Amino acid sequence: MAWAQIRHSPSRLLAVLLAVVLSAMMLAGTVVFQATSTASMATVTAAPLRPVDVIIDPGDADVKSLKPSWAEDVLAKANVGGKVRATAPYYAATVTAYGSAARGTANVYSVSRDPSLRWFGLESGDWPASADQVVVSRDTADGLGVNVGGTVTLKSSDGTKRVVTVSGINDVRFKPMTGTDYAIYADPSYFGEATPGELFVKLDDPSDIDAVTERLAATARADGVTAVEGSEMIRQASAMMAGGSTQLTVIMAVFAVIALLCAMMVISSTYRTLIAQRTRDIAMLRLIGAKRANIRSLVLSEALITALAGTIIGALVGAGGGYAAMVAMGQAFGGFAANPFLLADSPPTRSCWRERCSCPLRRRC
Repeated sequence: MAWAQIRHSPSRLLAVLLAVVLSAMMLAGTVVFQATSTASMATVTAAPLRPVDVIIDPGDADVKSLKPSWAEDVLAKANVGGKVRATAPYYAATVTAYGSAARGTANVYSVSRDPSLRWFGLESGDWPASADQVVVSRDTADGLGVNVGGTVTLKSSDGTKRVVTVSGINDVRFKPMTGTDYAIYADPSYFGEATPGELFVKLDDPSDIDAVTERLAATARADGVTAVEGSEMIRQASAMMAGGSTQLTVIMAVFAVIALLCAMMVISSTYRTLIAQRTRDIAMLRLIGAKRANIRSLVLSEALITALAGTIIGALVGAGGGYAAMVAMGQAFGGFAANPFLLADSPPTRSCWRERCSCPLRRRC
């Protein structure tokens, strides 16, 4: 009978349905936006570290106070050379890049000479083999107006200019979240005698990670630096980067709560009006033998059908809209992500049910 009532007069529940849809959209959109943003940040942060088994890191020490061989010295003192497959010093520098079409701030990162420690492949061209060759991302190539074989002028903070040749274009589909316009990858020789920020270590046998990390950590601690597993560094970096989306998520959550409160008020007032308009129908049902519990079940069944329909529609539209927003912003690197428990928890449906239970039906029956 509840379904028959809805089919007979669907327009009377339109305001309630719309309120549930809008609140569900806001809640689902917030959940998807936050989860997708976090997944994207984790992807960007973790990508360069995924091939790495152990990282020798300066920790709290000032890199400028360390000598260029500080990380290699830790590795030599730990005497784990027989278990190490490859190592790669990690450098990063910020420069101004001048291309044929534009100029902008760029970060220059070192790329390992050993394939086992490279975290991306090439779309075209070759790997840099000297200090005057670099690999760039497709976005960087398009932005600077260069291609394989073209040249880019890099100006460092001290005013030194270097002309480098683009030897290849990588297959990275995202830009590292560093606040710069372009991403450039160079051979370690590009950085000359600079002190590396970290040393990436690849082991022959991954099962030795715990033992090697423990030995390296003990040696590094004696030198005032640290050594951690690559997976642990990924976890720490991802947790730190995830905080970048917290403020926006909080703002969206506030609006979602406002939408939910507005939906509850609309649902309550609308259902009170509907019950008042159906006094004669309720009286007729009572006259033909319907009990008070039957009437209450009828109205609550209508409420449940409307709430479920609105929640499903709103959740689907909100989830799709949240992901579409991330795609439009170019930040959906980690793909679609959402906490299924948060999506399954349906506040619009529950609040809708509670509001209908608080209607004046008891008195009018």
